[in-house]
Amino acid sequence: MGALRFRLFGFPVEIQIGFWILALIIGLRPGRPWTDAAMWLGIIFLSIMVHELGHAFAARAYGQSPSIVLHMLGGVTSWSAASDLGKKRRILVTLAGPGAGFALGLVAYAALIGLSRALGAPKGTPWVEGLALLAFANVFWSVINLLPVLPFDGGQVLAAALGPERRKLAATVSLVFGVITAIALYRLGSLLGALLFAMGGVSNFLSAMQAAPDRPQIPPEAAKDLLAEAQRALEAGHGPRAATLASAALDASRDPAERKRAVETLVWAALLSGDTAAARNLVRSTRGALDPYVEAAVAEADGDAPHATRLLVALREQGDRRVEVAATLVRLLLKSGNVRAAADLALEIAEQVPDEDLERIARETEAGGEAELAAELRQKLAARSAA
Repeated sequence: MGALRFRLFGFPVEIQIGFWILALIIGLRPGRPWTDAAMWLGIIFLSIMVHELGHAFAARAYGQSPSIVLHMLGGVTSWSAASDLGKKRRILVTLAGPGAGFALGLVAYAALIGLSRALGAPKGTPWVEGLALLAFANVFWSVINLLPVLPFDGGQVLAAALGPERRKLAATVSLVFGVITAIALYRLGSLLGALLFAMGGVSNFLSAMQAAPDRPQIPPEAAKDLLAEAQRALEAGHGPRAATLASAALDASRDPAERKRAVETLVWAALLSGDTAAARNLVRSTRGALDPYVEAAVAEADGDAPHATRLLVALREQGDRRVEVAATLVRLLLKSGNVRAAADLALEIAEQVPDEDLERIARETEAGGEAELAAELRQKLAARSAA
């Protein structure tokens, strides 16, 4: 069974099977009916979705195009942008998730009070119990989520506020709070919450220590050479070699632009090797720092052609005139049946499109009922041949 994909408020949403499995495990209790598990499933789904929508709406307000994934450990909202949001906006987008959780909790509590008074429903009534759990779960976990423990939202805010140069300090604070929170949650009976916070604090601390500044570093010029060699490997069709070189460059360099190029090279290498899942995870892990053209390529490989088309159209509207962007957009437009838009764009870049590709576009344009545009494309071909 694959992931469930749909759009909600214009955001692409993916729900992986692991999310449903974990939600059912949380909801199932010995001796309790299946209706309790179903209620918990609904509460968990609604709560995490609202939390991620908080991030998504905030990111959209700053001009981004977010997507949401619900997975076995919760959810993540990511986006691709031509430039980074900046520290202040990134913190605000991060805080928007818990903010949405608080809002949902307060709405649930207000509904509980109002309906209880209006209907006089006693405690133990299913909808009373459901609203009470919804209110408690959202307020409680929104508070917990704001603790400075990576990779939770509070930890992300701490890391953004301190900056990458104080990564060790952020990881140390995260470790301390992670262990304390894990102990507290364990004593409250939340074994899963305790494991999540303990694992988050420890794993991020170890990761930061491994990347400490006092490790032997490859000189910056060597990192540039590694990236150049990785690009040559990509052009030659050697995905694994390109990935190895790009990974080495990523470990070596501390320059943001070089690291961005390294990750993008890793994405292209994964796509070249047919590992769409790895490419998708790399894009999501960067939370909007990569070239939208890279995300469009991943979206197309992942079967989400409409999202890929939107990304490329947005790039063109922003003034991006790269041939590869336009050529990919032409292909996507043809696939979607938007023949006229594809042909118009093909005419614009005709001088930079190979003859066989231009002829193929002309044939598809003619088959799509745009004979005049097809004739114009063939005139371009004839003029090129005559020259």
